[in-house]
This record gives sequence, structure tokens and C-alpha cells, in this order.
Amino acid sequence: MTKKRKFVIVHVGHATDIVWCDRLRPIVEECGLEMEALNDSDDDFIERFNRTVCQNLDEIAALGSTNQYMFKYKVSGDQYLHQFCKLPIIVQSMDNPALLMPEATKDDDNVICMFNSQSHETLWKKYMGGKGKTFVDGIYPQTNFADAGDLTYEAYAARQPKALLAVNMHHMDETLEMLWNKIREWPDENNLVAVTAVDFMATAENMGALEAVETAMEFHCWELNTETLVEIVSWVEAVVKVWRREYVLRALIESPITISTPHTPAFFWLRHRDKFVNTIGPETIALGPKFRATINISPPFPGCIHDRVINSIEAGALLISDTGTGIERILTPGKDFVPYKFTDKNLPEVLEYYLNNPRESYEMVISARAAWAASEVPGSGFKQALEYAIDLRDSRNAAGQAAASA
Repeated sequence: MTKKRKFVIVHVGHATDIVWCDRLRPIVEECGLEMEALNDSDDDFIERFNRTVCQNLDEIAALGSTNQYMFKYKVSGDQYLHQFCKLPIIVQSMDNPALLMPEATKDDDNVICMFNSQSHETLWKKYMGGKGKTFVDGIYPQTNFADAGDLTYEAYAARQPKALLAVNMHHMDETLEMLWNKIREWPDENNLVAVTAVDFMATAENMGALEAVETAMEFHCWELNTETLVEIVSWVEAVVKVWRREYVLRALIESPITISTPHTPAFFWLRHRDKFVNTIGPETIALGPKFRATINISPPFPGCIHDRVINSIEAGALLISDTGTGIERILTPGKDFVPYKFTDKNLPEVLEYYLNNPRESYEMVISARAAWAASEVPGSGFKQALEYAIDLRDSRNAAGQAAASA
């Protein structure tokens, strides 16, 4: 029996990385590979990488890296690990590429870049000099974390009549006020473009930060050099991300909700500390089946369905979410989930209605689970990237063997 080749992915051990790797595993196996995940925070990471990859190159089809983690290491002074091993690598950018994509990925044709938004791919190619192969997959595949299984109405109605809101109220350990202060330090023209872009995105939920900044530049007849534009885009995106979360949290703080976050804003702490729990990753996912509803606040990445959406569906909880071009590729507003806009003033009343009407909520939960199960969209982008990496590896192997026998 032929031994399966491996896809080896490197992460840093963050809870989100663990969930991401677990979600990828079925796709990797569907492509005929075994998956092995290595944590570069482990003391013996280099030893394990050498034993797993370097000493068994014929058994490795491709490498993977969440964000920039694989690019912390060099061999012989100037070669990254994938270059030393002559292996293709899929780099999954989990956020804005200006924050997480290393310079070394721009001209390396062994690097396959994965983005969770078309806006990020455009930023990478148009303004950051990215020339390699790219794929967009804004919808994460499913996993079996906290799966509610065959959910009955009786079991659903017995849950807490509350909603779970899982968010990170910081961006890169910076509060909304700290992010705004950064923008205020910029020259007046740059500040004006940034503030205008934030205003655009506050009401246009499907507008990405790049589009907003480009529109603001045109509105003010102002040109920016490429480096400044990329910086402004990343900060505008960060401000909008945290602002959206604070806006919804302020609207619902008196409602029956539990907020899972590693950072509790100070202005909520004195009066509402009992509503907050400090959980991340699998711990937060495990809370889902205890609640009748979950609230999703999407990051400002057009076309991206956040994993909170998937967690809600798997947990059998009613999804209450902002709308977007990503989520509506699979789920129908009003049928599979309860939609809201960031300009809505009646969000507390909407939440109260559905918490107090479990039968109606249950029907939407079952509809959402059926729609998701029938979709072939989740994970399709990553599968395409992996198949490309496998073909790249095989074609180069074939070329090398032909050259050797010539």
C-alpha cells in the first residue's frame, strides 16, 4: 500500500490557529494527503521540522503557514525553510496583508498566498507588489467543535434564553481610542482621508477598507504614495473592526447576553462585569450549545464569512448577524439567520423577540444547518490552493527526474 504524502502546516499555537488547522484537515485528506501540524512555539520546533520534513522530503507534498510564522527562520543565512527544502508553501493571511504578509513572499513562485477577502488580494497585488499565485477563500470549512448533532426543538427550547457574543475588543492589543489617536497624529490630509474612509464604511457594510480609502482620495482630490496608502488602509480597517464591535456591544449591553472576550473595555467593567467571560478558541466554541442565539459582528472584509458564523450553525444556535456578500452566498436573510445593520436602532428589541419565540428561532436554526450542509462553497478556495501546490510539486519533480535521466 502506497504511503500517503503529507501536508505540513506551521502555526504559533494560538487558539484560533488550532481551530483553523482542525477545519483544514478534512480538505487535506480529501486531496489524498495526511496533515501534520507543527507549533513553532515549541522548544523543539526546528528539531521536529527537520525530522518531519527535511529528512523525508519525498513524503512531503507541500507546506503551510498561518500568517508569517514560517518566515521567522532561515537556513544558510538567506534561505527560508521552504526554499531550503524546495517545497511549495501556502501562506494563509488571516488579516490584512499589510500586517501579516512577509516581504519574502512577493517574488517567490513557490509561495501561494491565501486571502480571506478580494479586497486584501487586490491590496496585495496592486499596491504591495505581490506577484505570485493567489487564492481567495473567505469562508472557512466546518469542523465538529461543539456540534449540536440532531437538535430537537425540546433541547433547543431548554437552552438559556440568552445570546452569546464572542468578540475581541482590541486590535493587536490596541483599543479603539488608541487606534483613533494614531490616526490623529497623521498630517491633516492623511487624517482627512482616513476619517472619511471610516465614515464611508460605517454605513456601507460591504465596502472594504481599500475601496473606502480610494473613494476618499477621489472625494478629496488627494493623492497618496503607495506606502502611505497601504498604512492608512490597515489602520482604517482596524478602526472600523473595533468600532463595529463597540457599537453593537453598547446597543446590547442591557440585553440578556454573555460576552466572550480576552479584553473587557473599561467603560463596561464597573456596571457589567458579570456579563463578561474570558475565553478564546475552543473554549468559546464550546459555549455555543448553551445559548439560544449567537451574535456575529463581521470584520470589514467583504466576502468573508467569519468562523463565528460557522460556530453558530454547528452549535445549533440562532445566528443574528450583519449582512454581507459572503454570508449571503450560502444563507438567506430572514430564513436562515436574523440580519441587522450597523445603523439599526432596534437591535435590543429584535434580540428579545427571537429569544422569547424559541419555535420561530428553532425553525431558522434548522434551515441554516440544511443550507450550510448543502453548500459546496466552504473551504473550496483552500482546496484549489492545495491542489495547485500539489501539481506544482509534482511537475517540478517530473522535470527534475527528466533532467537527471537526460
